[in-house]
Amino acid sequence: MIPRPSCAAAVFGMFLGACSTEQAPPAPAPETADDAAKVTSEPAAGTEADAVNAKVDEPEGTSYRIEAEALVAAIDAGKDAAEIGVLADGLTKTGLSMLPAMIEAHPVCKGYLDAISAVGPTLKDLPLDEIESGYHMDGKLPPMPSPECYHGKDLVVHPATVAALAKAGLATPEDRRSAKGEIVEVLGHLTAIEPGK
Repeated sequence: MIPRPSCAAAVFGMFLGACSTEQAPPAPAPETADDAAKVTSEPAAGTEADAVNAKVDEPEGTSYRIEAEALVAAIDAGKDAAEIGVLADGLTKTGLSMLPAMIEAHPVCKGYLDAISAVGPTLKDLPLDEIESGYHMDGKLPPMPSPECYHGKDLVVHPATVAALAKAGLATPEDRRSAKGEIVEVLGHLTAIEPGK
C-alpha cells in the first residue's frame, strides 16, 4: 500500500528532524552583574534559608511553623550559637509580625500584645531570669484578658528566649535542651491559633 501524500510528508519531516544538525539556542546570559548575582544567589531547595524565606501567600502561622521547625533542626544538628541566634531572631520577628492580625481578631488583647510588641525586639538582650519572670510569667505585662492573648505573646517570648540563650553561648547540653523545649512548646501555642483550630 502506498502512503498518502500527507503521511509521506510527515514521515519525511520526522526523518529530516531526526537528522538535523541545528542546536537549540543557548540560554540568554544575564544582562548585568546584578542579574548574575540573582541567578547565583538563590538558595538550594530544602535549605534552612528556604524555610526562613517561605513567607509569601501562606495561611496564618505557616511561615512561623516552618521557621520554628528549622530552628529545632539547627539545635538538634549542633549548629553554633551564632547561627541559632540568627534563626531565633528571625522567628521572633515573624512572631511580632503576626501580632497585628491577632489584635484585629481579638481586640481585647490589644494592650497586652502591644506591650509585647514594644519589648519584643529587645527581649533577647535581657537576662534570662528577667525574661522568665517579666514575660513568661507576665510580671511586666498588663493583665491578660483572654487566653488568645497568651498564645500571641508566646510566639514572641519563646524564640526571644532562645535568642538570649544563644547570645549567652548555648554552652551546655542543658542550654540546648532548654532552647529546643522553648520552640517545641511554642509550636503547641501556634497550633491553637492556626486556621481551622
